[in-house]
Amino acid sequence: MKNLIFTITVPLFFFLFTPESEAQVVRRHRARVVMGKPTVKVAGQRMRTRRRVRRRTYRRIARRTLHTIPIGTRALLHKKTKYYPINGYYFIRKNAGYVSVLPPIGFRVATIPWAYSRIMVSGRSYFYANGIYYQQVGKYYEISEPPIGARITDLPEEYEEKTIDGKTYYAFDDQLYVSSEKGYRLVGFLDDES
Repeated sequence: MKNLIFTITVPLFFFLFTPESEAQVVRRHRARVVMGKPTVKVAGQRMRTRRRVRRRTYRRIARRTLHTIPIGTRALLHKKTKYYPINGYYFIRKNAGYVSVLPPIGFRVATIPWAYSRIMVSGRSYFYANGIYYQQVGKYYEISEPPIGARITDLPEEYEEKTIDGKTYYAFDDQLYVSSEKGYRLVGFLDDES
């Protein structure tokens, strides 16, 4: 008889009290009341409110100039010049703003832009992003001279078309590219005298 009562009451006990033990705990947040200055409304006047929205978006400009740089951008110092890396472009302070420039060869950075492509030229590995070639040196990336024969899929936005001896070349920072079947190939450099 004891076994029968025990076998009936134990499952009944678990079935009756299980929902309360497995239910989620309800936590109520207490609202805080903040007292401000009372507003005085003059009869006949409407209350005007100004809505101030600050947007911190920086779009790409063809000239690549900025009036201000994003908050938190750290300057990288190279031969007494401060470079500000922003989205794969490098800016220096000029007059009242910041102007996009190509960093000098030998400049080392800890990270490269996320939109890079890996290129193999003459058995050497290069990283290409926004017209700049990088080589990995230890845990840093060093900006290197563009290797002749490099094939890239896209040219930087600032390229110019040049016609030399009846052939069309695409020039960017004294680098000459020619159109190929899968993009563009670096064939040489422009002379400084011309």
